[in-house]
Amino acid sequence: MALAEQASPRCRRPGAFGRPVRRILGRLAPVLLTLVLLGCSTITLVSRYDEQTDQSVTAFGKKMDTFLGSLERNAGKPAVSYDANVDFYEGAHVDIRAMQVRAQAIPKNDLTVGQLAELMASLDDLEKLHKIKKDGIPADQIPVLRTAFQRSCGAILKLELAKKRGETK
Repeated sequence: MALAEQASPRCRRPGAFGRPVRRILGRLAPVLLTLVLLGCSTITLVSRYDEQTDQSVTAFGKKMDTFLGSLERNAGKPAVSYDANVDFYEGAHVDIRAMQVRAQAIPKNDLTVGQLAELMASLDDLEKLHKIKKDGIPADQIPVLRTAFQRSCGAILKLELAKKRGETK
């Protein structure tokens, strides 16, 4: 018996084999087209670079470094007491809250928002320490505090600069 005679009647029709293939391809075509289009598009996982955040964090870092330098130079003097520096803390909290408001208004900016929350927590801890040390923070503790704030500000700036270069896609 010939092979053609053994095949089912459905397969003996001309083009019968191509129909299931065409049906599968017809169903896969939209999926493949979607994958191709997604492969050509850019998916943004984080916000774009924000120059204002960059400038604000840089200014805050300078302000904090100036403050800590003053505490270090004037150790033991009345000028380093907490009461004499309440205005600094109020201003620093306002600065960070302003940065937080801006960062929260930018879509897909959760990393920066989180880093600013950490910076605020560090400022709160510094203020608590200063309140405990009524006569001022000892000069030998200032370098450790300076390093901590430099790292916090540096991490925020590093993220913003990576956004600027497009490294966070």
